[in-house]
Amino acid sequence: MNVRLVLVADAQQRQLHHGQVSLDVGTPVKERAWRYSMASFPKLRRPAASSC
Repeated sequence: MNVRLVLVADAQQRQLHHGQVSLDVGTPVKERAWRYSMASFPKLRRPAASSC
């Protein structure tokens, strides 16, 4: 499965602002992450049986 997240900083932690999960995708996503002072945007590939 491919996972794309938007995490936003809130005081001492990051909170999930938006998430997208794509199952049974023929083309795996290239894992990357963009980080800014208040937000990060990870793009991950995970086995369907795992937890993020």
